Amino acid sequence: MTNTNKGTKIIIEGESFPIDIDNYNDEVGKDDQFKLSDKDSNKYIIKNEDPSFKSTSQYKRVRIYGTYEGKEKEVLNDQDKKLGLTPENVPTITAYKIENKPRTAEEIAEDEAREERIQKEYEENSFKDEISESVHKGFGNKNSFNKKDSIIEINYNDNNNFLLIKVFGKDNLSKNMIKKGMWMSISKTLKDLKDNTKFDKIAFNIVFPMQDQYGNASNNIVMKATFDRDTLDKINWENFMFENIPNVANEYWEHPSF
Repeated sequence: MTNTNKGTKIIIEGESFPIDIDNYNDEVGKDDQFKLSDKDSNKYIIKNEDPSFKSTSQYKRVRIYGTYEGKEKEVLNDQDKKLGLTPENVPTITAYKIENKPRTAEEIAEDEAREERIQKEYEENSFKDEISESVHKGFGNKNSFNKKDSIIEINYNDNNNFLLIKVFGKDNLSKNMIKKGMWMSISKTLKDLKDNTKFDKIAFNIVFPMQDQYGNASNNIVMKATFDRDTLDKINWENFMFENIPNVANEYWEHPSF
């Protein structure tokens, strides 16, 4: 509404919100205000002049008939203030008629799909957070080389419940100690994840800085170990010795330098 003149007649549809979420009140009478968000997520301040309109419960869909009054600063809730957000200048509309607008079947389907996607993303993030916590217990929070996160990436394929963990191995005094340290880290991580049944197969790609004959250094995968659910269920973690990681893994590979 950058080029809209004051006094212009406006018809707009969207979802209604309380003007101040910290002082929430469903009942909105004449001369009260609320916010509106349209399908493009543009925000508006609505000044109600429709005496028949009483309620603007959050996410209620409405159609506004009114007049554009210019812009004014929005009211920020306490959470937005804590985040340091700056109040925006929001278009203001005086509404002379407000209609409740039922959602169409297409809009309901879109909302349900969005809610399902949000829930799925939440579950995936919670799952990855749980995996990250276990990996950090096994491999440490920071890697030994640049002090950044030891985890390079965590990928989960929910089509076959396959979990891939790419992570830095810990440095040590000798190649043999480095290799055994990787086995120990894998064992610690698996033990911490023993009650997590979301994945059916888990694979570790362990990365370590390597130097070629020309003196060029790069971070390379130096160990791979894969375990399926049947194998994990066989392990008695109270008595398991980490040196047996290569023997019990369904697939195992280590760099020839080890």
